[in-house]
This record gives sequence, C-alpha cells and structure tokens, in this order.
Amino acid sequence: MRFRLCTIILLFVSTTCFSLDSLKVGDPAPRFVLKNLEGNTLFLSDFCGNLRNDADEPHVVVLSFFATWCVPCMSEIPILEKFEKDFNAERIKVFLIDVGEEEHRIAEYAMKKKINLPILIDNFLTTSKHYGIVNQRGQMRIPQLVIIDKNGLIAYKHAGYNKDMDLREMLIRKIGELLN
Repeated sequence: MRFRLCTIILLFVSTTCFSLDSLKVGDPAPRFVLKNLEGNTLFLSDFCGNLRNDADEPHVVVLSFFATWCVPCMSEIPILEKFEKDFNAERIKVFLIDVGEEEHRIAEYAMKKKINLPILIDNFLTTSKHYGIVNQRGQMRIPQLVIIDKNGLIAYKHAGYNKDMDLREMLIRKIGELLN
C-alpha cells in the first residue's frame, strides 16, 4: 500500500511538472533561480513580474534555450547579441539558458565563440522542463525563444530557428509593443 501511494504521488508530481509543456502566450512565466557562469544566482523575479526588489523597474526578458552542440542555436545567438547591444539602454534583458550541459563545457564554448550575453546554467533541467523545452522523456526542442513581458507573462514563444524569419525584426516589433 505504501509503495502504491508513493508511486501515485510521484506520478502526480511528474505530470504536474510536465503539464507546463504547453505554455501559451498570456500564461505566467514559470519562475526560476539559476546560476550564471560567474557563479551568481539570478531570479526571474529580479527582472520582471513581482520584483524581489521594489526599487527596480521591471524589464522585458528574452530567454533563448540552447546547447553548445546545437547548430541552429549558434545561428540565433549572434542575432540576439547584436539586438541586446543595440537596445541595451532599454528595459530589456536577454539571457541564454544552457539546457543540461556541464559548466566547464559551456564556459569553454562561450570563450571560444566570444559570447557576451549572460549564460544561465540549467544543469538539472528544471527550468527547461517548466518552460516545455524538455519533455518527460528527456527530449528537447532547441533553440527555443521565450519573451516575457514586464508583468511576468509569456508574450511570445517559438521553437526552432527559421532562417527565413527575420529574428531581429520580430524582436524589435514584439518588444517594442511590450515597452510602450
């Protein structure tokens, strides 16, 4: 009986964790706490939604889930870097979230590719699962781009990289709407 109860609880928790796989525009963005490559802990609530620090002003947050082995991800990162550089005076934060790799591998890769965007490490895949990047069978869909508005709501979500889509233009349009 005890084994069955534990199994039922485990199944419920697993189902709950992966039910967020269907995040839609307008849904609250799942909160996260992740470390960056410098070892600092960052909270989503440091930047948008119900801010941890009342003195701060909320940002629009762009998350790009990636892995160092993902070729399409590498096409997206330079576009995001240029976008962030060109609009760094705005209330926008762009983060790369590495999905499940070891920190030393990510750091070497970032140095080799001269990546300047902040990289957050999701080595336990918790955030990736909550955002629907990784499903319950461990399959991932990357790159995946998520834009979160100042109120902490999903404003845009897109899986994959489409070379025919003008990513920079889409970011300017979507984020411009959110900042006004």
